[in-house]
Amino acid sequence: MLHSRQHSRKVSSWQEFLVIAVVIILITGRFFTERVAVLPRFMNAIDLVAVPFLLPLCLLWVVSHQGGRFKGKIIVLLSILFCTAWVLAWLVNYDEVNWLGGLLLVVGLLTPVLFFLILINFGFDRQFCRRLLRVLNILFIINLVLATIDAVLAMLTGEGGGDFVFGTFGMNQNQLAFFLAIMIIFELSRWRFQSLRLHEQFILGWAIILFLLCGFQTLWVVLPIAILGGFGLVGQLRSKRLLRLIAVLAVLVALVIPLLMSSGRFFSVTDKAGQFITNFNDLGKVELLRNVPSIWQLRPYSFLVGVGPGTFNSKAFRSIAIIPYQGGVGASDVAAAIIKPFYTSELSSRFIVSYFERGSFMLSGGNTDAPFTSYVSVPIEIGVPGGVAFFCIYGLTAFALVRSIRRTSEVQVRILGTWALISLIILLCIAAIDNYLETTRYTLLVWLSIAVWKIYTRSPGFPGRATTSSSGPEELAL
Repeated sequence: MLHSRQHSRKVSSWQEFLVIAVVIILITGRFFTERVAVLPRFMNAIDLVAVPFLLPLCLLWVVSHQGGRFKGKIIVLLSILFCTAWVLAWLVNYDEVNWLGGLLLVVGLLTPVLFFLILINFGFDRQFCRRLLRVLNILFIINLVLATIDAVLAMLTGEGGGDFVFGTFGMNQNQLAFFLAIMIIFELSRWRFQSLRLHEQFILGWAIILFLLCGFQTLWVVLPIAILGGFGLVGQLRSKRLLRLIAVLAVLVALVIPLLMSSGRFFSVTDKAGQFITNFNDLGKVELLRNVPSIWQLRPYSFLVGVGPGTFNSKAFRSIAIIPYQGGVGASDVAAAIIKPFYTSELSSRFIVSYFERGSFMLSGGNTDAPFTSYVSVPIEIGVPGGVAFFCIYGLTAFALVRSIRRTSEVQVRILGTWALISLIILLCIAAIDNYLETTRYTLLVWLSIAVWKIYTRSPGFPGRATTSSSGPEELAL
């Protein structure tokens, strides 16, 4: 949370109340939709409605207060190019595209980017960043408390299997783990450039324990890699701090493993990783990559315009596709509790369904060995030019973060930039496992951190570029 003795407190605006409401709903919505029977499950996707709702309000604000001058023009241009490729792919493959799958693809991929553009164009300043971080920290503590209660009750009763830490994310422990990871990164970024008080170190350790109890094993592997990689990109990590961090993590892991073993919920990451390596050639993802040249050879025009949005490999496809899972799992997928799968296609039957087997050696989640991955689905469904435009959004954002952190000497900008950079690296890494670039409950959290960095860096008083000097004795703290 940001505190300042030099800056007067600005009265919150109506757009700030709306944005903070969206963030709170994003992080707490599943708690109510999963546990209150009267609420339908499709309300879990409230963020897909809330962000478009903010768009016309943002446009009116820009026109009336900024003379129609938009910030983030490069991302806006790349988004337009991506949407153009999406429309073209739909028109060329009209006979095979289902309207629901086609819409879900573009909405899933661009909602977080749109949220980022809305935030940086709403005229927010550093006071907004401080208040928003305060809200995130409050939600962080609430999730820690609820997740602790859930974990203790599950261990005492022996119920819940491996999915026993829920927090305010309802019944999805992976999403809780991702939120905890984002907040852990924030605290570690503070630790990298400032220091943590004793109670903050305790909260960080508590969060890491619950993060491990969530059982999101892919994130167990990705998080330390992303942290070390991110710290390496922004500057040399001091050896003493690195050794201290390793020692703390070793103690926490030593405390958690007996809990998992005593409750029958021990996850052997090494065994699963070994199976992953041994059976690498049989992975659905590897098979799909091998088949990409065959797809382009079968339909040469698809290199430029794709095979159609939502028709082949994306999360949008998964939501409506008829997939007869092997291994005893029914013919359903992520949206099966809401709608009955109804879509099939020639290409999916040939290159996906024929070798889809769920759960043969899960690293975490049922789709580790499945063919689904954002990096393949985007260029295949809308064409390589559209895929390049989309991935340039992420690539240029990562480049801007690294450059900003390296060029500024302002501690607060470096903390927020490092937080956003490592969060982005995590998202890009787990997108290799599943279609996470289309899962807004993950991507919105990441782009929220990027927006906070952007607003704080280019807030009033620092137009056009990041500041290179400290603005006063500000401190990031819980």
